[in-house]
Amino acid sequence: MDFMIQWSCYLLAFVAGSAVAWVIVSLAIKRASEDEDAAQTPSAPEVAAQ
Repeated sequence: MDFMIQWSCYLLAFVAGSAVAWVIVSLAIKRASEDEDAAQTPSAPEVAAQ
């Protein structure tokens, strides 16, 4: 029984760590894509000059 409790704790720690890593990567990708979209969108003076 002790093995199952220890195994469950390791499994829970792995799942929690994976979830934290997934959130961090998702936020980083979202922020990078927003920055890229903002850089590609022309601003008002550039549109008026064309």
